[in-house]
Order: sequence, then C-alpha cells, then structure tokens
Amino acid sequence: MHLNISLVIRLSGDKSTECFDKYKPVVSKGADNDYASDFTVKIINPEHPGDCPRKCDVMVVTDETDFLAGLPFGEDIKLYPVYIGDSEDVKELFLTGKIYDIWPENEDDEIRKVRFDRVLRSIKSVYDAWLYENILTTINDSVPDMIWFKDMNGLHWRVNDAFCEAVNKTKDDCRGRDHSYIWGVPIEEGLACQDSEEQVIKAGRTCEFEEPVKKVEGLKLFKVYKSPIYDRFGDISGTTGIGRDITNFNNMGLELSLLVENIPIPILILSTDRKTVRMNGLFGNSFIGDMVVPELFEYEKWKDTHLRTTAIIEETDETVRYEASIKIGGRKHYYVVNEKRIRDYFGNTSGYFCFFRDVTDEKVYEKHIIRMANTDALTGLYNRRYFYDYIKEHSANEMTLLYMDLDFFKTVNDTFGHTRGDEVLKKTADFIKDIYADGIASRLGGDEYAVVLLRKMEKNEYTKKEKLLQEKVRSLFRKDNKDYLGVTISVGMIVSDGASSEGKFDIDEFLFNADKKMYEAKRKHHSEHK
Repeated sequence: MHLNISLVIRLSGDKSTECFDKYKPVVSKGADNDYASDFTVKIINPEHPGDCPRKCDVMVVTDETDFLAGLPFGEDIKLYPVYIGDSEDVKELFLTGKIYDIWPENEDDEIRKVRFDRVLRSIKSVYDAWLYENILTTINDSVPDMIWFKDMNGLHWRVNDAFCEAVNKTKDDCRGRDHSYIWGVPIEEGLACQDSEEQVIKAGRTCEFEEPVKKVEGLKLFKVYKSPIYDRFGDISGTTGIGRDITNFNNMGLELSLLVENIPIPILILSTDRKTVRMNGLFGNSFIGDMVVPELFEYEKWKDTHLRTTAIIEETDETVRYEASIKIGGRKHYYVVNEKRIRDYFGNTSGYFCFFRDVTDEKVYEKHIIRMANTDALTGLYNRRYFYDYIKEHSANEMTLLYMDLDFFKTVNDTFGHTRGDEVLKKTADFIKDIYADGIASRLGGDEYAVVLLRKMEKNEYTKKEKLLQEKVRSLFRKDNKDYLGVTISVGMIVSDGASSEGKFDIDEFLFNADKKMYEAKRKHHSEHK
C-alpha cells in the first residue's frame, strides 16, 4: 500500500531544516518502512498557507499559532497538524479537534522521533481503514450474489448492492434492521433465518442452507452460505452471509457449471424460453466446435437444421425422448436425445435439460445383427425368412415375383467341386442384384433365388431382363470347354394386384404359382439341353 503524505514543517527562525534532518531517518526507512513508500516534503510559504497539496494526506509540524490558524481546516484536505509548544497556547484548537497532537518544545531527540513515528503510523491506520473499507465495499458491490453482515442480535450493519436490489431498499434503510422488516414479512416467518444463524454460531464455521423467502412477486428460493465473524479476541461478534437466488435455474452459476462439465455426455441446459443457459465442453466439441459462443447458440435452429429425428421413444409432459441422427465429419452418428423439463423448488418450470447419448456403435452393431439374421451368408442376398416377411408386409401392394432356379447345377458340384459351385452361386447372385436393381433379391436355399418388385413388370421387360440374365449365367463357363455343362437359369414370373377386397392374401398360393411358372421354363431348358 502506498501512503502519500506531504510533510510540512513550519518553524520559527531557521529551525525547519534542522527539525526535518532529525525526522529524516524516520521517513526514509526504505523497505523496512511499513507505513510509507512515498513522501513529499514541502516547506510552506507563510504568505501562502493554502499551497498544501490536495491529493495526499498532510502532516504539519509547527510552533507558530498564527500559522495553525491560517491552515485550510474546512477545505477538502486531510490535515494532521502537530503543535510544538505550550498546550495552553492552542487549547481551544486541540479541544475542537483541529490539532492532531501537541509536543513539548524541548525533549530528547530519540523521544521526538518516536512521537513522529507514532503520528505516521496513526495516519497510516486511518488511511488503511479507509482503503480497506473501500475495498470491502467495492468487492461486495461487484458480486452479483447478495451479501450481508449481521450483529449478534440479527440486525444488519452492512449489505451490498445486490442485496438492496433484491429487497428493494437502500443500504441506509437496511442498516440496523432485522429480517422481517427488510423482507417485509411477519416476524415468525423470519425465524427460519434466525435459526440458521444460531446453527452457524454454534458450529463456529461456514454452513450451507436453502431458504425459501416470500416476496411480493411470490416465493423465492435462495442457496445461502453463512459464516461466523470473529473479533480480535476470538469471540463471535456476528455473522455474514452470501445468498444466491436459485428459483430460476439460470442463477445456479458455478455449481451448475461444474456439474454439467463433469458429466461425460453432451449436455445442454435451456431456459424456459429455450435459450441456451449452459453447455458442457463435450457438447461444444461434438457438435459445434469453437465457432459459436455458447450463450449465443440457438438450439432449436440447430436442431431443425442438423438433427434428423428417426424415432420417438417417449413423449410426456415432463420428458421427450427420441432417436436422432447427425452427420459429423462426413460420418452419420446416432444419438438418443432426452429433453427433460426442470422444475424449481415450488414446482414451476425453470428450464430444460438436454442429454445426448451416443448410440452409434450400438446402431452399427444392431444393423450388423439384423443383416446377419436376414441375409444369406454365402451370397449376401436376403434369406428365406426376410423374403417371406417382406411379402407379408407388402401384401397390399402391387408386386411382381420372379422365382428362379439354376439348371444343371448339381453337375457343377459333381464335376468341379463345391468351391466352384459356391462361386457360381455368388456370381449368379451378383447378376440378379445388378439386373433387378430396384427389387428385393433373396436366396431361398440351394440354387433357388427370388426377386420381389413393388410394381407390375411388363412382359417385354421380363423377356429382355430374363435374356440378359441367361447370357450372364451362361458366361460362367466357356463354350469351348470340353466339360462345358450348359448351365442356365429358369425364371418364372407372377404378378399380384395386392390383397383382395376382403383384405386377404395367400402367400403360399402366390409362391406356388410362381414356382409353377419357373418349372415351365425349366422343362423348356431341359428339353433344349437334350
């Protein structure tokens, strides 16, 4: 702390310089000086006593009563006049507080230095008291939470600006008043506050409470930290408290931030009007990076633009839970999103929690399991079970069923072995997928295949594609091969208009008719082979 004192020495005759030389060791202790770091020494011209510096404390040492009378006592300047001489000469000035101290005219130099040192320390204590008072007031008023100090009788002797704003009263109006007056409630409603202060005094340490307070606009809930105040003798002389309004979820501040930041899933907290209140780092890193200031993040707009809802899991007045997908870095991710209403101490809506649980790995695994359960391991086509379920599910639609079977496939296995036979089955499956790309292709077992199209296939399209498939299958073996077997494929087609007017669809009859068509083609191929 800098203590800026202008030292004014005005003694009769030529004693001013001599006097200052005696005090100079006191005012120039340097690093060891705990009460001064900057002194201005100035000898005042008797004709201009008002030349005292304005922006510092002024210590005046004089033996002239006329000089004392000419000092600007009433102006905005802090003076500490010391008179050297007989006390009777300045009795009235001393009794009215215009003289700070009176020193004997003649005394030992060491004693005089001690007196001088004590005056400086006294000035510093006044200076420090003002500075610490100002620091305390500045800190208190800069804190957005309510702060108050009470004596042992529960009367307020200091409050901050936030407190005054909360109770709609001035600091002067709060000073010396109890809880019931300040909050405008009956005395019995302030007993809870008094009880918590008694607990703090008994515990002798900081305690935490949640205290509801009834205000004109309704009930409010405060998170309160109360501490005992000890005097210099170790006795409790009062209490101090810090109170935060947590009725509105927006005001939970640091505790909420710490909680949200340490939960290992993306979290967003919204106000009642769906504005962003908090988001943790994981949410920012996962979805928006560092390009958006969290408080300016528009959740609803972002959700509409980037989040695609795939399924509603739960929807109540309190919770909406749904599955959604979002593209991150070119890859699709899946999340289960929980948007949960937050209610305050009194049951009113104060905001919303939004949790995002990443289920991408689960979805990938689920798709893998479903694919394994519904596809043929050798060819990658859908299996018989999926084929049947698909037809049942779309029985009301128009559809075309192509039933297929390889001709002379047994001789492939017998001649070239099962490895070559498996290769023929896989190649044939690839040809079917390519040629009937808009259909659902299945391997029903062995060398039997089927394709379902949710439309009617015209005869000319059927003929064209059957011919192309036939050429592809025949190309699996060269004609100049002496072991060429003439493998072909038989395709039977049947078309359905959908379920009958009674809503019935006989899948077995549908498949049986397709099978018959296929065998008609097979008999033709066999006769041609002979």
